Amino acid sequence: MNVSTNKQINPLRYLASAGTIVLLSLSAGAGCCGLSPAYYDDVNTSTASLLRSTLNATLSAGVLQLGYDNTWEPLRDIDEATTSADHVRLIYGGDVRAKISGTDADGSPSMGGWNREHMFPQSFFNQDEPMRSDVHALYPSDTDVNSRRSNSPYDVVTAPTYQDVFGNKATSSVFEPADVDKGRAARAVLYMDVRYEGLNGEPNLTVTNSYPGGTGAGQMAFLTTLLNWHRQFPPTAEERARNYKAYRYQQNANPFVDHPEWVDDVFGGPAWTPQDNNTLTLAADRPATRTIAAGTANVPVLRLPTETVGQEVHLAVLTFYKVGTIADNEVSQIELWYDVDADGEVGPEDSRLASGSFTGGIASLALSHPFYLATGSNPILVTVDIPVWSTAGATVGVSLSDDGIELSANGGQDNIAPYGPIASNEFEIGITSEPLAGLVISEVFEGSQGNLKYLELYNNTTQTINLATSGISLRRFTNGNFAPTNIALTTGSIDAGDFYVLANNSSDFQTAFGFAPDGTDLNIAHNGNDCYDIYRSSTDLVIDAFAPDRVGSAADFAVDRAAHRVPQALPNSGNWGFPIVSNSPDGSLTPSGLWRVRTITPGNANAAIAGSPGTLQSNTGINEWKDFETPGGGKAR
Repeated sequence: MNVSTNKQINPLRYLASAGTIVLLSLSAGAGCCGLSPAYYDDVNTSTASLLRSTLNATLSAGVLQLGYDNTWEPLRDIDEATTSADHVRLIYGGDVRAKISGTDADGSPSMGGWNREHMFPQSFFNQDEPMRSDVHALYPSDTDVNSRRSNSPYDVVTAPTYQDVFGNKATSSVFEPADVDKGRAARAVLYMDVRYEGLNGEPNLTVTNSYPGGTGAGQMAFLTTLLNWHRQFPPTAEERARNYKAYRYQQNANPFVDHPEWVDDVFGGPAWTPQDNNTLTLAADRPATRTIAAGTANVPVLRLPTETVGQEVHLAVLTFYKVGTIADNEVSQIELWYDVDADGEVGPEDSRLASGSFTGGIASLALSHPFYLATGSNPILVTVDIPVWSTAGATVGVSLSDDGIELSANGGQDNIAPYGPIASNEFEIGITSEPLAGLVISEVFEGSQGNLKYLELYNNTTQTINLATSGISLRRFTNGNFAPTNIALTTGSIDAGDFYVLANNSSDFQTAFGFAPDGTDLNIAHNGNDCYDIYRSSTDLVIDAFAPDRVGSAADFAVDRAAHRVPQALPNSGNWGFPIVSNSPDGSLTPSGLWRVRTITPGNANAAIAGSPGTLQSNTGINEWKDFETPGGGKAR
């Protein structure tokens, strides 16, 4: 076992420019994208008890409760058959049925119906929520098979009194699924045991080796059998895809699908032993060349269909080389995705595995946790983000060298079939028509007492921005929370080269600076480790951000500070910069070089000096904005 200590960025994707930063929405059923590479970063595997408790915390944090009546449509999507978009795959044998026939009526093959099966019988927890609607243990099922299973525990059946064409067997007391579903049935039940630990008013569900206690007892059997099935039938690529689709709706995942080795650490029994000498085979699928508009994110440049022969392979690092005439910093981000729906595009259920940028034409993408490639086909997608300020006419592509893949020992000692260098086509960069590409967050101020807090916007465009018609808002991500606090920007306008100051309240602000802010909102309430961005929901576009790289950090990187954007460094992502051990001294640059900070003393005595709301003054004694030629002339308030 080992302790997971590295803290990764939360699943917020930014297009690194002053003008365009794209956020991945985490809303259920919409937006982009699936499971974050940092999802398991707080899981501590050093002991079985810590693994269980930190898994429970991870699975419970931010989870969405769908409600049982609302699970029909999610299941139609999550369990969509790979052979037909109009059908769902049923548990217990893999039969398919038309999506529209989902009902609680008779589900015989001749009738074509299906209903919903609780892998952990709902009577064992009195049909209570949120267990009843948890889609990780809720599957479409043939109604007759569902009824036959009833609430029987899972076990091996040697003398069946019931056997069907799907391969399921049963007696009056136990039920054995078909081989194709033994593994996923086991992992669904084991998930329920770890997800529901008796906290927050939820029952403590347990898997036992004795016959379950019956109605309301919260027990399910038989543990030894389930552990054996888990080892004998490891997760498949199809099961992994289902897991990520379920995450899209419920905002949590089944960890035993992603990390099958954790099952035995939590529940005991023989350790998960990776199978050696598996083989990973890569192929190249190159999207056709086209013009990419500057300011476009998630541009697919290379698809890497992979095929795994054997039990499993774990990806650790992939290294890419930049191809084309574009500069390193004009590819704001290169990303690696698990293309769950295999459509060659980044979609809502796809999982971002790693991201990075080019330095010296090389981008090494290390996965925060080795990625489990299940037996079968696992489509990998490579995308690039192109900022609005990239050079029109430049070309961009990527290449994976013949030694560009590093496997992890988590999957045993495995092999990569020779593939030679794999290069994408080169795409030409076009121009952008984004009118708000120069709107930036120019200052963030946090007073050391009271509610003296404000945020300043700077209009670095050639035109007036009318906030009432621009369709933009501010969003604050508090202490790394995934869900932002939305702050409406619906009144006022910002002339070209001018500022807009939004404060927590007017009285504290006026006392410190002697004039009123342009607007107030009580949600301007940052506390030293919050991120802001300027967001337009209609196009899912983030215009600019303050400290996007610090979302999710527990460090107070900007507490009691006035942070000023360095205009000469524009355009940029607004990152704060790593590493940060403590607050920067007065007047110093952040590690990223994109912000300059000044301390605010207790009592805000230096507020009027440290802050410069709505003006061109600098916090260093040097007017950084004065000589910065803006399209609007850089006029002061």
